[in-house]
Amino acid sequence: MAAEGFEALAARIRELSGRMQAAAEAGEWEALPQLAETRGRLFDRLAVPDQDREALRALLEETLAADLLLRELAQKARDEIAERLRELARARRGAAAYAAESK
Repeated sequence: MAAEGFEALAARIRELSGRMQAAAEAGEWEALPQLAETRGRLFDRLAVPDQDREALRALLEETLAADLLLRELAQKARDEIAERLRELARARRGAAAYAAESK
């Protein structure tokens, strides 16, 4: 594969990483598996000429950084959902206690 092919695939991989981040930031978690699968297939197609080894290293570092951000966004969303569930449980216990006392 020529260097052009590498650059085109690398650009598509970067674009997909950006779309994954945008989806995560918008809370559109259901979009991530398909985007990640597509990005993975593009990585599988990469054939890196010797002169592009440094470009591959840079692409891998960018992808790892993007994935780290995705993980942080997912953890934040998970923590927010857990807090909402705890609040809901407290509200239900309060409602149950109120209902028991009013009988």
